[in-house]
Amino acid sequence: MLPATPPPIFKVTPAWDDEEVEHFEFGYWEREERAKKVRAFRIKCDHLRARVWEAVEHGDDNSIFLVIKHVEKDANIESMTDIIDPVTADGVTPVYKACRYGHPECARQLIVAGARPSRSTKTGSLTPLFGAAMGGHPACIELLLKQRDVRLEHRTTNGRTALYAAAEGGNRRCVELLIEAKAEVNTRRKDRSTPLIVASYFGHVEVVEVLLNAGARLKLKDEDGTALTNAMRLKQTAVVELLQAALKERGALESMEVDDVSDESM
Repeated sequence: MLPATPPPIFKVTPAWDDEEVEHFEFGYWEREERAKKVRAFRIKCDHLRARVWEAVEHGDDNSIFLVIKHVEKDANIESMTDIIDPVTADGVTPVYKACRYGHPECARQLIVAGARPSRSTKTGSLTPLFGAAMGGHPACIELLLKQRDVRLEHRTTNGRTALYAAAEGGNRRCVELLIEAKAEVNTRRKDRSTPLIVASYFGHVEVVEVLLNAGARLKLKDEDGTALTNAMRLKQTAVVELLQAALKERGALESMEVDDVSDESM
């Protein structure tokens, strides 16, 4: 009897040889290592930006200085402004926060490092100058007025300028600085009110005096009347006396003024 035919031997050839497998593993780990470095770099940049945000809230100019120096020495960080001038979803920047909270040295260091001093927020269209005026921070206003691209007559979404905000807040020095920079004294908000009207409404006697000396017009009206009408309605006695004296002094000259100004810039 003939012996049984042995079963055929099938040789299984791997899809990849050892060299190809080794190359694949090397490429995989190289990509993983690169991804880790990218993640680490992003975490570091996020940390530096977080330090900037925290510093401008608390007036920690030393931390601002250290972050700027760190970025200058790190060759992997290509953009300084990416770290020191980030923007929130509402369009707020570190410079705006520094000026709003009254930290001029923080704002100065950021601006010198390349942060834009006049960028407006998306919500409200507020600039750093407006924030400084609204918060009553003359040192920040002085800093911003020295910058080339400062927009003195920039209006917020409701028509307020930096001078209007300063008059509303009642900070005499802020009002003086803006007037010295040639801010429009009779600027009008969308509700037709002027810096003089809003200062009179809130009883800011010193601000009313500065505005009157700068040529603020007494007979301009908003929907509630003139500065005097508003002051009388709110029983701002000292302001009423000041406005009445101004009307008496100006006499016929004041009565000859038209009861409106151009609103082309609104």
